[in-house]
Amino acid sequence: MVDRAEASSDAEAEVLLRSYADVVARMGAEDTPIWSGMHFKPGALTREELEEMRKHPSHGRAVIENAERAAGVRDDLTLAIAKDIVYTHHEWWNGTGYPQGLTGAQIPIPGRIMAVVDVYDAIRTRNLYKAPMSQDEAVKYILDGKGTHFDPAVVEAFVQVSPMLHHLSQLPDEH
Repeated sequence: MVDRAEASSDAEAEVLLRSYADVVARMGAEDTPIWSGMHFKPGALTREELEEMRKHPSHGRAVIENAERAAGVRDDLTLAIAKDIVYTHHEWWNGTGYPQGLTGAQIPIPGRIMAVVDVYDAIRTRNLYKAPMSQDEAVKYILDGKGTHFDPAVVEAFVQVSPMLHHLSQLPDEH
């Protein structure tokens, strides 16, 4: 649930709530043959599943845009950043990412940061088809993507904070 104290305005809180409601509503609509179980499927995705999965940046941005319209919100900086993050976090520094194939500085900074965060989270979290990487393996993986997958400056910043991330990952889960 969205805590209104976390939102910068009542309008932003309403947009966030509507976004969550839209996501929940779409969950039922995603019970189609291609979506059914795709997120929990062990092993590799089929070409069709991969194509569908690659649409999620566009779908996510549309969720925020629809919630903005429904709430009557325009020109909100926080939500503009959220749309950049959602839409560009799978772009690669070298231009081989998706959905637009942006390269380098064409990728908004919030998307460049989220690209590292998203990959770090994915490789440090257990899932159905692989064990999590150790902290050292994860840092090496991110470093290996410097200049191809990731913005070199963001990777350097990540390396600086990675010991703190490791420390936080060792704390007991309170939920």
